[in-house]
Amino acid sequence: MITASIAIVLFAGTGQLAAPDSLVVPMWADTANEVEADIFPPGGAVALPLYYQVAWGDGDTLTWTGPLRSLTDISRYHKYKAAGQYAVTVQARDSTGRASNWSKPYSVSVSFEPIQKGIFNTSDPIVASPTLDRNGNVYIGDESGTLYSVSPNGNQRWTFKANDAIYGAAAISRNLVYFTSLDSNLYCLDTTGKELWHCYLNDELYSTPALGPGGTIYVATDKGTVAAVSSSGKMLWTHKTSDEIAGSVTIGRTGLLYVAGDSVHCLEPNGRQRWGFGAPEGDYFYASPVVNDSGVVYVGNTDGFLY
Repeated sequence: MITASIAIVLFAGTGQLAAPDSLVVPMWADTANEVEADIFPPGGAVALPLYYQVAWGDGDTLTWTGPLRSLTDISRYHKYKAAGQYAVTVQARDSTGRASNWSKPYSVSVSFEPIQKGIFNTSDPIVASPTLDRNGNVYIGDESGTLYSVSPNGNQRWTFKANDAIYGAAAISRNLVYFTSLDSNLYCLDTTGKELWHCYLNDELYSTPALGPGGTIYVATDKGTVAAVSSSGKMLWTHKTSDEIAGSVTIGRTGLLYVAGDSVHCLEPNGRQRWGFGAPEGDYFYASPVVNDSGVVYVGNTDGFLY
């Protein structure tokens, strides 16, 4: 769901009470499902409890909420009966009886056609991202260790069971599907769900496999090892970095490998380290690096800086 927010200042004391700091509503909705509006408390609120009411733009105005005695956000729900463009606004009131003006309106576009095109149930929670093949089939794993292949219309094509949870996305090359599991295996299946091979990497695997131009598969492990596996499932080499790797290996245009942990490491395709760039002490690079065609590497750090 795409959302946006509007921010209005609340002045403390005996002056005018302004609308809440932020109102978040969906940009698009349909007549089949409720719309959720999130109201965030005013930053300068001093006279708790607070009360809110929402005008949905279709003539229906929510009555004042019950008293909110803490500065937490609150959700309100509404179902539109007709398609159209509606302006949602919110008003606040404090314990002294001061009521704000209505906030700046935020537009919601409502259609009769359902926004949700379908739903597919898995057996356990999903952490991994979905992957699409060239035919629009979806591949996704869940915490039970099941990899699902789902057709574009939402029907299950097949499942494959690993021995532990799947947290990384699958990687697809032509008719081959690669994915990792916490059971320490890199798996290779064909697009019918048949296992072709698996390679044991002796560590929990959270990352998405990276596919090299020559068919080599690169995997980062929880203990900070980068492993290269051949297209036939044979271990080619491993390289130990200084700490755990939370993201996946990134392959640059020239074939160099980039991986981030407490430092950013650049490896040659044979596993030899070309350079490393350290983070400030106590900080960490969690996300995978991004490399442009000129070889510039971008990566974010927990210290709040993009390097």
